[in-house]
Amino acid sequence: MSNSLIAFAAVMLAALAVPAARRHLTACFQIDPALVTVALGLRTALGMVGVLLVARAYGRLDLGVPLSLGILFGNLGDFGDPYAIRARTMLYTTLACAAFTVVGGLVSAVWYLHLPVAICAAALVGYAGALGPASGLVGVFCLALFSFYAGSAISPGVALLDGACLVLGGVAAMGVTLTAAPFRRFQPTRRKLALAYRQLGEVCTHPAERWSDTGIATAVLAADRSVRLCGAAGETAAWLKTLLAGAERARALVFALSALPPDTQVPPSHGPLFAATGDLSKAIGGALLRKRDVPQLAPLLARFKAASERCEDPASCQLAAQLCEALGDAVTALGQDWPVGRPARTESVVVERVGLRASLRAHLHAGDRNLRHAVQMALVFGIATAVSLGPWDTHLAHHAYWIPLTVAWIFKPEAGGTVSKLGMRIWGTLIGVLVAALSLHLVHEPLGIAALLGVGAFLTIAFLSANYSITVIGVTILVLCLAGLAGAATEPLAVARMWATLIGSGLAMVVALTYSLRIGATVPAQLARLCESLRQFTVALTAGEDRAAMTRRRAAVLQARVAATNALLAAETEPRSYGAAQATQLDLPAARALLVSLQRASAQLLLVDILGERQQMPAAAWQAIEASLHALEQRLHALTLTTTEQHDAP
Repeated sequence: MSNSLIAFAAVMLAALAVPAARRHLTACFQIDPALVTVALGLRTALGMVGVLLVARAYGRLDLGVPLSLGILFGNLGDFGDPYAIRARTMLYTTLACAAFTVVGGLVSAVWYLHLPVAICAAALVGYAGALGPASGLVGVFCLALFSFYAGSAISPGVALLDGACLVLGGVAAMGVTLTAAPFRRFQPTRRKLALAYRQLGEVCTHPAERWSDTGIATAVLAADRSVRLCGAAGETAAWLKTLLAGAERARALVFALSALPPDTQVPPSHGPLFAATGDLSKAIGGALLRKRDVPQLAPLLARFKAASERCEDPASCQLAAQLCEALGDAVTALGQDWPVGRPARTESVVVERVGLRASLRAHLHAGDRNLRHAVQMALVFGIATAVSLGPWDTHLAHHAYWIPLTVAWIFKPEAGGTVSKLGMRIWGTLIGVLVAALSLHLVHEPLGIAALLGVGAFLTIAFLSANYSITVIGVTILVLCLAGLAGAATEPLAVARMWATLIGSGLAMVVALTYSLRIGATVPAQLARLCESLRQFTVALTAGEDRAAMTRRRAAVLQARVAATNALLAAETEPRSYGAAQATQLDLPAARALLVSLQRASAQLLLVDILGERQQMPAAAWQAIEASLHALEQRLHALTLTTTEQHDAP
């Protein structure tokens, strides 16, 4: 191995001797197993390896590489949606990636067009988030391909041919996914439901610390959307809705049980109850993914029933009984014949969509987050592209595209997101480079290189949602293996990747700290929205609205609580910008205390709703609730203090 690689490895080992570096590395590699898409990763890896081996056998790697990239990016557009939506997103992803590939290839040989087109492409990608989170992610894929092709020396004819091959590869990936649909019908929906139950199990593992987490709420909302749009009908729809209702009811009941007032002592019976709930919820999630695990549910349900019967106070007994009913219904549904796969009953689904022009025009106003991100992305990507086109390009010899590509992957609208991605990107690139360089130093046969490339493709796809650092490792291994199959020297490539990653990360960091969105400014508005949703929920409880109306009110509270919690988490992690000495800052401790108070108020109202006590509560109790909400609203104005005021505060 080269001296540079040995030096990088030595620096990494030395850094790991520092406790803070070890903690940061551990944080960068935290994995949520429920989000790992093993089957999709294997399908992508096998498809890419097969195409590349066939292409090399016929001496046409020039066609095999873009075809395999089409398979990769086509599957990157598979976001686990119901199949009716899945096909459209995969197709749109493929076509968009092909278009940016062609444009990047066309400007690669025209230096005076490269920079202005790169700035325009970055602005377009930054604004793509106006169409939704998935569109924003697809935009990142497109900008990465543009960086790769614009930074490589290819002819216009090759650019057009590669774009066509990429479309063919993406369509092939989409065809494989849709061909398997009758055999795996509603698998995406079952995965969303499984994630909701597993998130519930994680909350029950440490209820005192995690009762206010939003992971379970987000998972339930995602499962609800999937059930509504999956196209199920008849008994299939009833079966899925039973499982969804079990997850939602169990979430609300656990929330009500665990969010106790500060002066209330946790009953001794709650410990075994939460432990049994967590074990049963995780097992239900596992059984939804693997039907063979269903027999394991019966003993866990019996253990849960025994724990629920040991509750002392009447309220806990009633909540435990309802929790037993909710999870018991889910176990019963899983124990019967599953109406999915070939026996499933389906119906066509009409997805209401806002027009493309209307969605984009709705965000064309000053202060819009997506418009601001478009300007940010154009700025930082333009600087990165200009750096890559400098006089040192001959030294990096077609590797300089890694600098703008790094920026495309890690730069986010908010400063906190960029900084967190930056650390993951650096660790992932360094580890990926060292693993790939060492492996390619030992393996020289095409079959071995192709197998290593398959490992990189698997890591890229399978961990895309579960862990960004591992995805970066996969991308780095994949790119270096593609170069190895083409006969390029991989160690100089690896060293160039390391330096380019550090340069690109530095540029993104500077822009993020000087000109990036501060989520902290949105926290008061999100907390005010949560206050208002709780007030509306209280009015609905007092008026005795029907079941359908109460369901909508609960959903509104849930969405407002998730938004407020996520905004505050972002505000707590984002760095302070340069020159912010007199800028308005958020009083984070006060905001956190207010959010906890609002969450407890939400839990108490939910408890009243679940136990059906709204008709028995005296007027004085409702007046006390109204007074507490009014007091919480009065605390909102104190959240934004200037830095000077914060320093002067006692």
